[in-house]
Formats: sequence, C-alpha cells, structure tokens
Amino acid sequence: MIIPYQQLSADALQSLLEAHITQQGMDQFDTQYSLAEKTTQLRRHLETGDVVIVFDAVTETCNILTKEAAKPLMTISTGEEL
Repeated sequence: MIIPYQQLSADALQSLLEAHITQQGMDQFDTQYSLAEKTTQLRRHLETGDVVIVFDAVTETCNILTKEAAKPLMTISTGEEL
C-alpha cells in the first residue's frame, strides 16, 4: 500500500528518510553530501512523485521505492496500476 508522505508527521517523515538513507548505505560511500542534504534530496523526490512510501502489511514495515519499482507491488496487491 502506498502511503502519501503528507499523511506522516514531520518527525516521522524525517526519521523514515534518514533511516532509508542510512540503511541503503547512501551515507557511507557518498561523502559529497551531508545526511541533511541527502534527506532534502529524497524529500524532493517524494514531492515530485519520483519515489513513494510503501507499507508492507505482512512485515509491518515501510520502504521508499521508485515509482517504477512500486508499480508491480501495487498491481499485485490492488489489481490497479499506479
């Protein structure tokens, strides 16, 4: 299920963005940008719709995926395309 980022509190969204960046290892290898800058970049991608927040009810976890990567998941779970 896609969760609109606007439905999250500012703190929850910030935590999710930071967790995604650190879990993906984006903070270890790309030292050109700070965590704050990477978080801002990821937030912009959410705002433009390039990436979406996906909630998995089975594992009760959230992840951030590209819109393209989320399409098959949404087709399987809802029968509708993004």
